[in-house]
Amino acid sequence: MRSQPTDEARSILHYFFNKVHTPPEVPEKSYSYTWEIDIFVDKKVYKVGHKEVALAFGAVDFLQVRRTSSFAVPIQSARPQMFFQLNIHKVKPGFFEWQTTLSAYGDLWLILRKSVKRLGFTINDTGFHLRNPEIEAMHPKDCLLRLTADPKEMMQFLSLDADRFASGFTSLDDLFAWATSSRFFRRNCFEIDVKTQTNCNKKAKNDMYLAFRRDWLPQRPDVGLSVEEDDSSEAHRARLAEEALLRFDKRAELRRKVQCHRKRVKKDAMWRKIAKTVPREGRLLGMAMKALKDQMKWWDGVDPVPGLRESMVDAEIIPFVLENWKEAWNRYWLLK
Repeated sequence: MRSQPTDEARSILHYFFNKVHTPPEVPEKSYSYTWEIDIFVDKKVYKVGHKEVALAFGAVDFLQVRRTSSFAVPIQSARPQMFFQLNIHKVKPGFFEWQTTLSAYGDLWLILRKSVKRLGFTINDTGFHLRNPEIEAMHPKDCLLRLTADPKEMMQFLSLDADRFASGFTSLDDLFAWATSSRFFRRNCFEIDVKTQTNCNKKAKNDMYLAFRRDWLPQRPDVGLSVEEDDSSEAHRARLAEEALLRFDKRAELRRKVQCHRKRVKKDAMWRKIAKTVPREGRLLGMAMKALKDQMKWWDGVDPVPGLRESMVDAEIIPFVLENWKEAWNRYWLLK
């Protein structure tokens, strides 16, 4: 019963998109009469909008949230009339295999994300990333260095059997055993989570995750024990980072990223110092700073000053600002 509307939906969507994929679902999952189907698509065959898709499915309504469109589709044989929700996810260009892999088997990837997070890695919808601690401390949103967006490469690094994943899982036990076979899995990450009531409440609706955390893992006390004394240390994290940089050939890219970060830190420090120098406050200070940043374009783009020293800020930039901030104000605000 479950596969029939899914197969029909895929067949219809192949008229509109070159790539159509339904991720495998959680084994042993029970279904209610309120069906929900997720299908991932990529590369339109021709220009098509929501109305055309809704018409093809006979949908009575649709809703779009970012890259996902949801359609209320009637179940033809249901009496009284019932509907299933069809969610069509438009994959980011170039990430079809990656995103369809991460959507497989419910919250399998929630377990894996938690396993690698403490070690400085992040799994998200654009790839497997290394977080640089120097950048993360000041600019968390900019600290990610993508190592790969190839699922097999990531699984190999995590010591997960990619062929076993491709062959599929028929039981939760097989699925959980595969996830915990990663060399990075540690049970204490999930035991701490059990004690944190806030996290429990947030994930209370997730049956698969709760089955893993509260039932499957406690029944296997030997799974996920640390074999290294410094398993959670900064030194261990640094060693894993070096291993990842070498395997994925990302050392030069990280070096450039850190250099840009350090320039940004110096630039931010310079502007904070300038803000304390300009003889204005509140809204007027904000207007003055906006004018200065617009006029001092020499700092942006290709930086003609290889290294900004604090002595240079005090000796050259601050006197320049004091002498010219009014002119910058006039040029920006009066001539705008």
